[in-house]
Amino acid sequence: MNTNKTEAPKKKSIVPVIIVLALFLLAGSALMRFANNTGNRRIEGAMKGKLSAMRGAIQAYYQDNGRFPDNLEALTAGHKYLDEIPMAWTGAESLSARTRHKPSNEVVYYPRLEYHDTGKWAYVTAGPDKGSFFVDCTHTDINGYSCWTQF
Repeated sequence: MNTNKTEAPKKKSIVPVIIVLALFLLAGSALMRFANNTGNRRIEGAMKGKLSAMRGAIQAYYQDNGRFPDNLEALTAGHKYLDEIPMAWTGAESLSARTRHKPSNEVVYYPRLEYHDTGKWAYVTAGPDKGSFFVDCTHTDINGYSCWTQF
């Protein structure tokens, strides 16, 4: 007996396609997060290097003059210690726009050790902490370990 039926083509499911697309989206999202963190780590590393260089220049001034400078323009005078005050930027891309600090080479002078979260360089001009130099930012670094004022 020859039954010559025409079979209807099998329907293909769209579920595997949706699963593959979802996996691609998840992988892309993870890659974007990784790339953003890598950029922030680079910026933060450079910032910590600038902070160290500034502190070194302040210490060199102290060694040469027996006192801390009254202001940091003294470090750039004659280019003996620094050519210029470097740009301060914590690179806080992951922070909301409301708390993100803009790059600045401005120095904020305080009469004592205090924090105002300006995102700028800060220098203590008097008291027992005279000569202290730090980043006036109370947000944590990308690892979330320490706020910038603690570096």
